[in-house]
Amino acid sequence: MIKKWSVFLVISLFWCVESLPLVAQTSISPAGLTDQYQLSIKFGDQFYLSREVPGNARKALKYYHQALALKPDSGDVYWRLSRAMYGVYRAELDPKKKKEMILQGIEYAEKAVELDPKNVEAHLFLGLNYGQYALQVGLWRAWYYIFPVKREMEIILEMDPQNPYAHIILGTWYFTVPWWLGGNNEKGTNHAYQAIQYQPDYTSHFLHLSTHLLELGRKKEATQVLRQMFQIEKPFDPMIAIEDRMTAKQLIKKHQLQLDFSDE
Repeated sequence: MIKKWSVFLVISLFWCVESLPLVAQTSISPAGLTDQYQLSIKFGDQFYLSREVPGNARKALKYYHQALALKPDSGDVYWRLSRAMYGVYRAELDPKKKKEMILQGIEYAEKAVELDPKNVEAHLFLGLNYGQYALQVGLWRAWYYIFPVKREMEIILEMDPQNPYAHIILGTWYFTVPWWLGGNNEKGTNHAYQAIQYQPDYTSHFLHLSTHLLELGRKKEATQVLRQMFQIEKPFDPMIAIEDRMTAKQLIKKHQLQLDFSDE
C-alpha cells in the first residue's frame, strides 16, 4: 500500500508541474511595474518554459532574483522562484542537495502565500513542493508532509473551484492514501473527473484517471476514458499528449482492453 501511493503521487506531481507553466505565466499585471521588472519576469518565464535545455532552469532563477531585487515584496516572484526551483532540483542527483533545494522551494512558496494568501499559484507550488519533499525523506517522515498537500489543494478549490490541477492532485491524494488516513476511491474518482471537465484538452488527466480505474478493476469505465483521450483533436500540450498516448497504448495491451486506436 505504501509503495502504491508513493508511485502514484510522484506521477501526479510530475504531470501537474510539467503542465503548469503554460497556464500560470500570465497572472502578473504590468500596471505600475518597471520595464526592467517586467523584462526580468519575461526572461525568467521564457527560460523556465524551455527548462529541458540544461542550465535554463538556473537561468530562470537568476532572472527571478533580479525581479525580486526590484520588487522584494512580490508574491508573483516568489511563487515563480518556487516553480523554477523544481526545474533545478529535478536534475539534481545528490539526495542531500536535492532535499535542500526542495526545502528552498517550500520556503519560496511559503513566502508567496504570506505576501499574497489568495494567490492560487503560491498555494499550488507549496503543495507540490510538500509532496516532492515527502518523497525524499523516507517512509515515516513522509506522512507529516502528505496532509499539507491536501490542505493546500483544498484552499485552492475554495478560491478557484474549477482549478483542474488542484482537482487532479487531490484526486490522487484520495486514490492513493490508505483509507484509515482518509483515502477514498469515490472522492478520488470525482475529483479526477472534475479535472477532465475543467480541462478537457489535457491528455494527462485522462491517463491519470484511467490508470486508477484499472487499479480498481473498472476496466469498462477506464476504456471509455481512454477512448475520450484518443479523440482529443487539439491537446493542450502536444508533446505530453504523444507520451500519454504511448503510455495509454501500453495500458490497453497490458489489460487487454477492447479499444481500437489504429486511426490515432
